[in-house]
Amino acid sequence: MSIPLIGLTLLVADFLYFMAISQPDALISVISPLRRTAVIVTFIGGAWIYREKNLRAKAWRLALLLAGVGLLTTATPADSDQSTRQESARETSSD
Repeated sequence: MSIPLIGLTLLVADFLYFMAISQPDALISVISPLRRTAVIVTFIGGAWIYREKNLRAKAWRLALLLAGVGLLTTATPADSDQSTRQESARETSSD
């Protein structure tokens, strides 16, 4: 029962992801790193359900990954990206 449930949730997750990035004003630089944080669920599931070993080493790598996601998300100012789009739209409409 768990394998079909995993397949279904992955299908729904991919559908929502592609729907989000298909939006004209979607910030890919925020959506993509956010999707990468799904590894948190995998880490917790592995530790809790499967009693995986080497959790300290894996937690360290997870922390590095999350730090990278944080840097990617904060390094791209959404406000300037949106204002750039608005300026481009004004230039296009004035032509």
